[in-house]
Amino acid sequence: MSSEIVTVQTPGFKGTHIEGYDTAVYSILRDLTEVGEPGRSINVIPGILSPADTFEIRRIFEEMGAMPLMITDNSESLDEPFTGETFFITENGTDINEIRNAAGSMATISFSENDAGKFLERRYGVNDTVTGLPVGLERTDRLLDRISEISGLEAPPTLMRERGRLIDAMIDSHQYTYGRRVAIFADPAYALSMASAVLEMGMVSSAVFTGASSPDLHRIMALFQERYGFKATVKDKADIFDLELHLRKRPADLLIGNSYCSRVAHKFGIPLFRMGFPVYDRVGAQRIVLAGYRGGINFVDSLTNIILQFYYDQDGYERRD
Repeated sequence: MSSEIVTVQTPGFKGTHIEGYDTAVYSILRDLTEVGEPGRSINVIPGILSPADTFEIRRIFEEMGAMPLMITDNSESLDEPFTGETFFITENGTDINEIRNAAGSMATISFSENDAGKFLERRYGVNDTVTGLPVGLERTDRLLDRISEISGLEAPPTLMRERGRLIDAMIDSHQYTYGRRVAIFADPAYALSMASAVLEMGMVSSAVFTGASSPDLHRIMALFQERYGFKATVKDKADIFDLELHLRKRPADLLIGNSYCSRVAHKFGIPLFRMGFPVYDRVGAQRIVLAGYRGGINFVDSLTNIILQFYYDQDGYERRD
């Protein structure tokens, strides 16, 4: 395995982990990519995802017969099996030589706006499309459609069966989720995808906050509000105290966010669906899968079960107290 030194400017006094990650990916591509022969790969710039989500997205590409070049791939490097051997640098992930060939890929799919995808398009003419993080039905459909447009491949029956199971799960849970008010605090890509997914379930994303700077958050949430006919409080560069101030004025039935949100959830007596980064007060954060149809099923089931546990009694009747 070859190695290189890539210089990245990520001062701790500026920006968030989101900006730092995007800067690192941009710097890797800037320093390593080079003109080569055209290939059949599709660059994928996922952003900061759980290893389980990265693995699921890679699986979707492979199910379709497409060749994803994950920039970057934490699916194995941050969720390695125990073998008894000791090593300090993971042997898994995307190889440097694959990164060098990113300029020859057919196209790039980014899950959020970033400088890396724009760099490949500007310097090497590799078209970059921002699809949004594929969580829920519509956004996963969008990813599959884009893969088909680029590669000419069709989604196989296995993925279509998973799609049907997701729809079935949404139908089964609808009586419990419909009309519930949800507050969301997450990184921009996850925040927008969570908002989209809960709207598909008949819920209302009454508040969508993120700690990073994200013009797309306001633009896309405005489209959601126009389409679904609801009002939401939307704020980027927010913190947990902003979330607390909002919930004092506009209570929610459910909170979606990382472990930092647990104190607020406890204070206002609402359940918390833990996801994103960091999740430090539960085990298995690296195995939380939300992406794709499979992840959507997991999300629908888990979210609905939280509602059932919190708002319904042991006989299945909704509590009125």
